Amino acid sequence: MQEYQAVRNNPHKLPEAIYRRTVNTIRCYSIRKEQLERLNNGVDASLFVKFKSGKGATRGTEFRGMARAMIAQEMEAIDDALLIVPTEYRKAVLSSIEHPRTKNATPHAHRNTISRWRSRFIHRVAVNTGLIFEDMENTEEL
Repeated sequence: MQEYQAVRNNPHKLPEAIYRRTVNTIRCYSIRKEQLERLNNGVDASLFVKFKSGKGATRGTEFRGMARAMIAQEMEAIDDALLIVPTEYRKAVLSSIEHPRTKNATPHAHRNTISRWRSRFIHRVAVNTGLIFEDMENTEEL
């Protein structure tokens, strides 16, 4: 079964490349969370290659700082986008993206409802990460 985004009556339809990139960013959310914890604790310096500059000085601290900022920015974009989804559907929306082939996580919600909030959530993550720009006229629809 191929994953797709709704085309008909979907004001939040994204170009295919941006859609795939956004979905992959959301799927890596739990991995990024663990990486950020390891970076903040100073445990996982092996995530990044240490480049040498000049007379053999490593720039590992600089690269860890840049990676920490990048990961935190991605996580903040996802967390902010999750706020538009009603609380009773958040778990189902995230699990439908992270594990697309599993059943609905909320049995009381119809799959069309989850799909609608899923497309809004993916669109908002794309806006928050700067992959697309939102029209100011469409903000009241969310």
